[in-house]
Amino acid sequence: MDVTVQRQPGSVSRLTTVLYDKREHQPLRDLFIIKFPHASSNISDTAKYGIITSQYHRLRRIIMLKENFTHRMADIVRYMQFKGHDVPRMMQQVRRLCTRYLELYGTDPHQLYQQIQDALTRLG
Repeated sequence: MDVTVQRQPGSVSRLTTVLYDKREHQPLRDLFIIKFPHASSNISDTAKYGIITSQYHRLRRIIMLKENFTHRMADIVRYMQFKGHDVPRMMQQVRRLCTRYLELYGTDPHQLYQQIQDALTRLG
């Protein structure tokens, strides 16, 4: 994963960062790459669901745009759902993280959680 530095939309001088995942583009897009373990893997539930917490912190340090953050968090939840993980449990963790880190994107934590949930719904 890399970070793209770009101009903030509607600004001439403000810079922002967006997560760039080279696995989403050719030639890596067509490869089978395991990002996170399956729910039936022989590791503890704490380790499996700790992925949500670690990725939340990783993304909040890297991504400056709230829309990119909410999309990426929803994408992680969706991928882990595909791997057999429990969505309500993951979203409960996301809710706790949103309410614990109030400064994130200058947004009401409940609104940020709702935007992640909405992004997850849009991903299908």
